[in-house]
Formats: sequence, C-alpha cells, structure tokens
Amino acid sequence: MKKKWFKLKEYGYGWKPASWEGWLTVSIYLILIIGLGLAVNPQEQKELGILFILPVIILTTTLITIAYKTGGKPEWRWGTTKDKNSPTKNS
Repeated sequence: MKKKWFKLKEYGYGWKPASWEGWLTVSIYLILIIGLGLAVNPQEQKELGILFILPVIILTTTLITIAYKTGGKPEWRWGTTKDKNSPTKNS
C-alpha cells in the first residue's frame, strides 16, 4: 500500500488520520461507539458487558490494526528533529 491512511503523531505515541480513508475509518469507529452507547441500558450489568464492552474492545482492536497496517510502526516521538548541520538564523 503506497498511500498512508494514517501518519505518526508528531508528539507522543500513535497515529492520526492523513487521508480521507483514515478520516472515514475514524468516523465509522466513532459512529459505531456512539451507537453502542445509545443502544445499551446502563442498568443491566450483563448487557453492559456483552453488548458494549466486548464490541468496544473488538472495534478498538480493529481500528489499531488498520492504523498499524496503513500508517506504519508507531514509536514515541518528541516532535520534529532539526538537522544539526542545517544553518540557523544565528549562524
């Protein structure tokens, strides 16, 4: 896959959407999570576990897998690094 759907975050760990496919993936994820939240009765503990927590785990794992396959291996980042050999304003 040549086009990256997700790119590495500049600060921290993980990805952020880099194309319309990435934004669509995140949008579908959020719509499904919100739909699950609206469909579950919080008074039913068994229903909460089976109909909300398990699907959230599955959806989140799927989102992370898609981001990994279309965005590369994540790493902790501290921002953009500047080339030490590049001229600066003070030089």
